[in-house]
Amino acid sequence: MNVLSVVGLSKVLGDVEVVKSLDLTLQQGQKLGIVGETGSGKSSVLKMISGLMQPSTGEVWYQQKRVKGPDEQLIAGHPQIGYLSQHFELRNNYRVHELLNIFNKLEPEEAQQIYALCQIEPFLQRWTDELSGGERQRVALAKILINKPQLLCLDEPFSNLDVLHKFELQRILQQLFETLSLSCIMVSHDATELLPWADELYIMRAGQVLQQGPPRLLYHQPSHPYCAGLLGTYNLLDAHFECWPQLQAIQQQATQWMVRPEAIELGSHGNIVVAGTVTYSHFMGAFNQIAVQLQGGGSLLVNIGLANIKPGSLLQLSIDEEHLHPFASFIL
Repeated sequence: MNVLSVVGLSKVLGDVEVVKSLDLTLQQGQKLGIVGETGSGKSSVLKMISGLMQPSTGEVWYQQKRVKGPDEQLIAGHPQIGYLSQHFELRNNYRVHELLNIFNKLEPEEAQQIYALCQIEPFLQRWTDELSGGERQRVALAKILINKPQLLCLDEPFSNLDVLHKFELQRILQQLFETLSLSCIMVSHDATELLPWADELYIMRAGQVLQQGPPRLLYHQPSHPYCAGLLGTYNLLDAHFECWPQLQAIQQQATQWMVRPEAIELGSHGNIVVAGTVTYSHFMGAFNQIAVQLQGGGSLLVNIGLANIKPGSLLQLSIDEEHLHPFASFIL
């Protein structure tokens, strides 16, 4: 059963239509991610869903009731939809526990569970202006959760955090979803934040949804080069290069194919085998990424293990047909 339905949603700001006739559904307990470059309209979608921005056209329905925009009610927002902005603020001149008590709608035991899950118990007695950025973020999250939302909307929650605090917040959110069974929509310009988390992923560009589906499907079978690049590094294989005669035999209707760097292997055991010279090798932590200039034209990025492969090395590379995704011709 859908707890949220978005129908024909659009928003015009000035002369620009920042969201264009968007449809979206969310089921109970589902985690939905919206990813897109800056200015793609994803934050506007989240604000309209939360009742904080008035749609130009279309409607938002939550639990079979229409969500009113700020032009239709005295106080903007929906009581059961919690919205955490990337530009959140905490009131100064309050101790953390005093600020939370103002918004708390839970019994003391339930509130303590939220504080424990958000890992803010050690600084409940501190002043809000004494908190670090990561601590403030967790307090802001707890402040929303003690208001008893059924749907959580997170707008770029990791954008202002360093790597350590980002990982910490990711672990906290995972525990929250497992414990509280919340429905959630999260938007981000960084797909790596959403790929391991979302049940369903929407990719937006210039106000439109280009593709939607399970993250794994979108990663391996993107519908558009923008989607492919947004979700990670990829190679574009062109059948016109002399090194790719095997491609023409596989699928005549396509002239270009996408393959991820991790799907290319050393050796000659795949359906497609090419040779080339390594131009550079970069250490990436868990793997090395090498660039290979192919004999006959073109190049490949390849993610391999931590083998010591130096520039100038001659390699054979193989690709299994199942890892190729065809594209029609397009201009990058």
